[in-house]
Amino acid sequence: MEKQDSHGVTIRELAELAGVSTATVSNVIHGKTKRVSPGTIRRVQELILAMGYAQGGEKAAGTQKGSRLVALVANPHKVYEDAIGADPFYGKIIGMAEQCLREKGYYMMFYSSSDMDDIFRMVMEQEVEGVITLSFHKNDCDKIAGLLKRPVVSIDGCGCRGNVPNVGLDDWQGGKLMTEYLLACGYGPVYVCAGRDHGVDHVRYLGCQAGKKERCKRDGKEEGKADSGQVRFVSLGMDRKKRRETLEALVQPVKANIKAGLRPALFCLSDLYALEALGYFTSQGLRIARDLGIAGFDDIPYASLLSPGLTTVRQDMKRKAALAVEMLADMVEGRNTAGEGREILLPVKLVVRETTSRLK
Repeated sequence: MEKQDSHGVTIRELAELAGVSTATVSNVIHGKTKRVSPGTIRRVQELILAMGYAQGGEKAAGTQKGSRLVALVANPHKVYEDAIGADPFYGKIIGMAEQCLREKGYYMMFYSSSDMDDIFRMVMEQEVEGVITLSFHKNDCDKIAGLLKRPVVSIDGCGCRGNVPNVGLDDWQGGKLMTEYLLACGYGPVYVCAGRDHGVDHVRYLGCQAGKKERCKRDGKEEGKADSGQVRFVSLGMDRKKRRETLEALVQPVKANIKAGLRPALFCLSDLYALEALGYFTSQGLRIARDLGIAGFDDIPYASLLSPGLTTVRQDMKRKAALAVEMLADMVEGRNTAGEGREILLPVKLVVRETTSRLK
């Protein structure tokens, strides 16, 4: 008898609608797509989503007697020379999620890819009871939920709207707080540095712009007139080599600012980037904090261990992971308290250390 889902949608019907063989549809469902074109994969996935096909029928509905396996999938926005876990931020989130899942009696499978089709194939071929996504666009989270027919919770989902619950951060407020602080210290121009102006980094940069406007209003200055009050975005690039080249290109304008009597600052939207900048500009003979302020975002453990300590925006990574796990467990176990499209934005805190100082 031909396999069908609990609503009676068969693989044969999907194949006829897609204009392909039943074997091709089966291969897409099970992630065996090496010989399937990307266009066919997308067409079949869209039909699976539209027709409501659920692999395995009633068995596919997650229950407490199921696999107890949860997939945590990450979509990295940086090029890592070693692995995604080399970034302390991702390492902390992944580690805390695994611990929280284990305490609730679940097992965690981790998978990372920048290829969304690869992610879709992986989650469809595994017998998981739910998925936690990390740094995905909300539209892609919705697609995973629709294809898999399992609970999905997002961490740091980007995009305006989505149906999957999301645990994020008040990124806008973090950008605003740090920019206001740096300008109040007498720094400026402020170079806002990120891999690219995208996702949560874009939201943080919008907060930086709001902080600049607020500071100009408070000081009674016309926005953008003075070089010291300018906030400029700098795209560092997505790999270490490009970031180093960008920092090298920044040396001359930074030194020119200092020579002109200004106090420039770098506000890096990742602590890892800030620590790279700290090492490089120190090697160029600049006096950190006095001549050049450097600040980061996240408050990873290294931020307080190094000397000088890094001024940064703190987020509670442990709570972020724990909330995501709690929401997913509720959905898997039928309590469903997360609510469709619910979004929790955790607060941030300004942490001042030795890489910045107030103008005396």
